[in-house]
Amino acid sequence: MTIQPLGGNADATDPLDEAQVIDITAKADLPVAVTALTVGPVLRSDFAWFTAAAAYRQARRDLEAAEAAEVRAKEGLVALTQHSTEFGCGVTVLKSLSFTADDEVRALRLGVDLQRHFGKGCFGVRVRLDE
Repeated sequence: MTIQPLGGNADATDPLDEAQVIDITAKADLPVAVTALTVGPVLRSDFAWFTAAAAYRQARRDLEAAEAAEVRAKEGLVALTQHSTEFGCGVTVLKSLSFTADDEVRALRLGVDLQRHFGKGCFGVRVRLDE
Protein backbone atom coordinates (compact mmCIF):
# COMPACT_ATOMS: atom_id res chain seq x y z
CA MET A 1 0.00 0.00 0.00
CA THR A 2 1.26 3.48 -0.84
CA ILE A 3 0.30 6.23 1.59
CA GLN A 4 2.20 9.47 1.34
CA PRO A 5 1.53 12.86 2.93
CA LEU A 6 0.93 15.50 0.27
CA GLY A 7 3.42 18.35 0.15
CA GLY A 8 5.76 16.64 2.59
CA ASN A 9 8.70 14.33 2.62
CA ALA A 10 7.71 10.66 2.83
CA ASP A 11 10.87 9.93 4.88
CA ALA A 12 10.17 12.68 7.44
CA THR A 13 9.41 11.50 10.95
CA ASP A 14 6.15 12.42 12.59
CA PRO A 15 6.63 14.80 15.54
CA LEU A 16 4.08 12.85 17.62
CA ASP A 17 5.11 9.66 19.39
CA GLU A 18 2.81 6.66 19.77
CA ALA A 19 1.64 7.65 23.26
CA GLN A 20 0.46 11.02 21.98
CA VAL A 21 -1.35 9.33 19.09
CA ILE A 22 -3.17 6.93 21.43
CA ASP A 23 -4.12 9.86 23.71
CA ILE A 24 -5.48 11.87 20.75
CA THR A 25 -7.34 8.79 19.50
CA ALA A 26 -9.04 8.29 22.86
CA LYS A 27 -10.14 11.92 23.06
CA ALA A 28 -11.48 11.84 19.49
CA ASP A 29 -13.40 8.58 20.11
CA LEU A 30 -11.43 6.82 17.36
CA PRO A 31 -10.34 3.18 17.36
CA VAL A 32 -7.24 2.54 19.50
CA ALA A 33 -5.80 0.56 16.58
CA VAL A 34 -4.58 3.83 15.07
CA THR A 35 -0.80 3.68 15.32
CA ALA A 36 0.20 6.63 13.17
CA LEU A 37 -1.28 10.07 12.73
CA THR A 38 -0.68 11.98 9.52
CA VAL A 39 -1.33 15.69 9.59
CA GLY A 40 -2.73 17.01 6.31
CA PRO A 41 -4.12 15.30 3.22
CA VAL A 42 -2.85 11.86 2.21
CA LEU A 43 -2.65 10.60 -1.39
CA ARG A 44 -3.88 7.00 -1.67
CA SER A 45 -2.94 4.88 -4.68
CA ASP A 46 -3.46 1.34 -3.41
CA PHE A 47 -5.79 -1.09 -5.20
CA ALA A 48 -8.39 -1.23 -2.41
CA TRP A 49 -8.76 2.57 -2.47
CA PHE A 50 -8.87 2.61 -6.28
CA THR A 51 -11.62 -0.03 -6.31
CA ALA A 52 -13.71 1.67 -3.61
CA ALA A 53 -13.31 5.11 -5.26
CA ALA A 54 -14.33 3.74 -8.67
CA ALA A 55 -17.41 2.09 -7.15
CA TYR A 56 -18.38 5.34 -5.42
CA ARG A 57 -17.92 7.42 -8.58
CA GLN A 58 -20.09 4.99 -10.58
CA ALA A 59 -22.78 4.92 -7.88
CA ARG A 60 -22.81 8.72 -7.82
CA ARG A 61 -23.22 8.89 -11.62
CA ASP A 62 -26.02 6.30 -11.44
CA LEU A 63 -27.76 8.28 -8.68
CA GLU A 64 -27.59 11.54 -10.66
CA ALA A 65 -28.95 9.80 -13.76
CA ALA A 66 -31.78 8.25 -11.73
CA GLU A 67 -32.68 11.62 -10.18
CA ALA A 68 -32.80 13.23 -13.64
CA ALA A 69 -34.98 10.37 -14.94
CA GLU A 70 -37.32 10.81 -11.95
CA VAL A 71 -37.72 14.52 -12.71
CA ARG A 72 -38.53 13.79 -16.37
CA ALA A 73 -41.05 11.08 -15.40
CA LYS A 74 -42.72 13.40 -12.88
CA GLU A 75 -42.97 16.17 -15.48
CA GLY A 76 -44.57 13.69 -17.88
CA LEU A 77 -47.17 12.64 -15.30
CA VAL A 78 -47.95 16.25 -14.40
CA ALA A 79 -48.36 17.16 -18.07
CA LEU A 80 -50.90 14.34 -18.48
CA THR A 81 -52.88 15.34 -15.36
CA GLN A 82 -56.07 17.27 -16.15
CA HIS A 83 -57.79 17.17 -12.75
CA SER A 84 -56.79 18.10 -9.22
CA THR A 85 -56.22 14.43 -8.34
CA GLU A 86 -55.51 11.57 -10.71
CA PHE A 87 -54.19 8.14 -9.89
CA GLY A 88 -53.48 4.79 -11.46
CA CYS A 89 -50.77 2.17 -11.89
CA GLY A 90 -49.48 2.78 -8.38
CA VAL A 91 -48.98 6.55 -8.73
CA THR A 92 -51.08 9.53 -7.58
CA VAL A 93 -50.69 13.11 -8.85
CA LEU A 94 -52.17 15.85 -6.68
CA LYS A 95 -52.45 19.42 -7.94
CA SER A 96 -53.37 22.14 -5.51
CA LEU A 97 -54.02 25.85 -5.66
CA SER A 98 -54.04 27.60 -2.32
CA PHE A 99 -54.84 31.10 -1.21
CA THR A 100 -54.59 32.88 2.09
CA ALA A 101 -57.45 32.47 4.54
CA ASP A 102 -58.43 36.11 3.97
CA ASP A 103 -58.71 35.51 0.22
CA GLU A 104 -60.94 32.48 0.74
CA VAL A 105 -63.24 34.31 3.18
CA ARG A 106 -63.64 37.25 0.80
CA ALA A 107 -64.35 34.92 -2.12
CA LEU A 108 -67.03 33.06 -0.19
CA ARG A 109 -68.71 36.29 0.88
CA LEU A 110 -68.61 37.81 -2.58
CA GLY A 111 -69.15 34.63 -4.58
CA VAL A 112 -66.28 35.46 -6.95
CA ASP A 113 -63.52 33.54 -8.70
CA LEU A 114 -60.39 33.66 -6.53
CA GLN A 115 -57.94 33.55 -9.42
CA ARG A 116 -59.57 36.36 -11.30
CA HIS A 117 -60.01 38.78 -8.40
CA PHE A 118 -57.38 37.94 -5.77
CA GLY A 119 -54.35 36.77 -7.69
CA LYS A 120 -53.11 33.39 -8.75
CA GLY A 121 -52.34 31.99 -5.30
CA CYS A 122 -49.77 29.30 -4.72
CA PHE A 123 -49.78 26.33 -7.11
CA GLY A 124 -48.28 23.01 -6.03
CA VAL A 125 -47.94 19.52 -7.46
CA ARG A 126 -47.16 16.36 -5.55
CA VAL A 127 -46.50 12.97 -7.10
CA ARG A 128 -46.49 10.00 -4.76
CA LEU A 129 -46.24 6.25 -4.97
CA ASP A 130 -49.27 4.32 -3.78
CA GLU A 131 -48.47 1.35 -1.61
